[in-house]
Amino acid sequence: MTKSIIAVSDGIPSEQVQKIKELVGDRFIVQYVGDLSLGDYSSIEIMYGWSSELGQAVFDLPNCRLKWIQAESAGVNHINQQKLVERNCLLSSASGIHGHQMSESILGMIFAYTRQLKTSILNQEKHRWVNPLSTTDLVDKRVMIIGTGKIGQTLANILQPFKAKVIGVNRQGHDYPGFDEIIQQKNLLDNLSDCDIIVSLLPETPATVNLYNQTFFNRVKPGVIFINAGRGSAVNELDLIHACQKGQVAFAGLDVTQSEPLPEDSPLWDEANILVVPHLSGSTDQYYHRLWPIFEENLQMYLTEKEINVNKINLDNGY
Repeated sequence: MTKSIIAVSDGIPSEQVQKIKELVGDRFIVQYVGDLSLGDYSSIEIMYGWSSELGQAVFDLPNCRLKWIQAESAGVNHINQQKLVERNCLLSSASGIHGHQMSESILGMIFAYTRQLKTSILNQEKHRWVNPLSTTDLVDKRVMIIGTGKIGQTLANILQPFKAKVIGVNRQGHDYPGFDEIIQQKNLLDNLSDCDIIVSLLPETPATVNLYNQTFFNRVKPGVIFINAGRGSAVNELDLIHACQKGQVAFAGLDVTQSEPLPEDSPLWDEANILVVPHLSGSTDQYYHRLWPIFEENLQMYLTEKEINVNKINLDNGY
């Protein structure tokens, strides 16, 4: 039997590939995905980084040897988890490495409106000096973060020096550091009317699809700022546009949309009080540096126990 292969995404730094080789010794062959041939597919046991084309081809092999995928993303709904169950394949996510860069992007979207940065950029393009502009700040603002996972917790702590009151929303009502108040998701609609800023960080599940719809926007405080950096499927985009047009939502920042890339004919592009960001809030030049400790710890455990521990996905619920 040929040696198993660890297939490494082409974007992974070469120094990490060398570290993997040192950890596994002669037990595995370590190769970049781009260097693999079709004949190598049946020998792949570990994927460091998900390639949909390669993954599907491997899953379809009758002699599939794949036993663990380390995804490069926090969300893993794009990976066919039924195939994982059928193949008894482990899956781990990149959860926990997005907090800082996403928090900075969320603050940037908020400041684009509160500090009139978006308007100033547009005015600069027209060589127009417009002052004063209506501005505000975060002091005493009620900021609701829907989703109190690792990203939400990082954002909550970063917001504290701005003297905002931070309200977290989760299913169980569990408390976490950095939040001034926690409410259960079942009580969400009853707690919207006094929030100045709402930030969604929810994953995609059946319960979150179309969550932000007309009913939701009708309950928010008029003039609210709405930011979605979770999943585009959570927002009914036509309902959001309508809420923006009637002033119920003063400004919306969207890092994610239902269709990506956003089609050129999407009405979101033309709404003056909507900022469309091309799904880059999780991006950073430090990304793979932050991903490595997750993979390294899991790899060390896998080598001895054929098991993983960090960010292991429960395939019954998808997260």
